[in-house]
Amino acid sequence: MATLERLATLGLADDVAFARWWAEQRDRHSPRGRRMVEAELRQHGIGREVIEELRGEEIAEPAFPDEQLPQTEAERARVALQRHLRGRPIPTDRRALQRIGM
Repeated sequence: MATLERLATLGLADDVAFARWWAEQRDRHSPRGRRMVEAELRQHGIGREVIEELRGEEIAEPAFPDEQLPQTEAERARVALQRHLRGRPIPTDRRALQRIGM
């Protein structure tokens, strides 16, 4: 137990940081529902209070902040791509562009 306390004081054993990282990686690479991610975190030994804290941090972004739904296929595709990339730049590699349908 002293070892874990020492690692925690050094910032090397941080359940909250691990839970955030796990949820982000799951969301980015292999999306799962919130309940499935929470179950996986419990399997990794993350406590209920940490999971509750993580759940409290979730902020839902409005899908269409300006309240206007996309009208054309191109607009819907642009919105879908923006959601998929989550602020990351559009790739310039030819293969990556082909994978996302550009």
